[in-house]
Amino acid sequence: MKKIWGLVLLCAIFMNVSAQEHLTFKGVPINGHITTFVNKLKGLGFEEITVSDNIAVVKGEFGEQDCQIGVYASKKSKTVHMVAVILNETSSWYSLKSTYTEYKKLLMLKYGNGKSFEYFSDPYYEGDGYELSAVRNEKCTYMTVFDTPNGDISIKIIDAGNPCTVLGYVDEINHDIAEKEKNAMISGDL
Repeated sequence: MKKIWGLVLLCAIFMNVSAQEHLTFKGVPINGHITTFVNKLKGLGFEEITVSDNIAVVKGEFGEQDCQIGVYASKKSKTVHMVAVILNETSSWYSLKSTYTEYKKLLMLKYGNGKSFEYFSDPYYEGDGYELSAVRNEKCTYMTVFDTPNGDISIKIIDAGNPCTVLGYVDEINHDIAEKEKNAMISGDL
């Protein structure tokens, strides 16, 4: 009887481990050491701009647009947990919103309805001619989050030096690892 329960427990553990898959970016699992992940992106045609201990930037084409991609890893194990795609920088609110809307629709086709937050904060409002000022002053919230079984995918309008549309891919398993590592490092300092 103990052998049967041991076998059942082993099968349950195996099923749980195999069910935990990583979110992918362009078909590459968001997993592993930052250098290994960047090398896989380079194999897809991306060009390395910079690589540090836990952040790398590559450039190339995504969604038929030239863009830069940030790859983020945990500080201790250097395990990749997040990828951010900067789709465009623009000086026009309508161009920015158009890119956001276009990619949001494509994401909805693939992942279903996400949770959207789309509004301006006082004193700004859409149509006032100051939408880009609102983005720069963090008074514009345009974001949609898609919860997938392996992590979150988001699209948002932000100011990253210039107003732009950003896609974010956060792997659930490795993001938890990164948070635990960060909290352990902070706790060690306290």
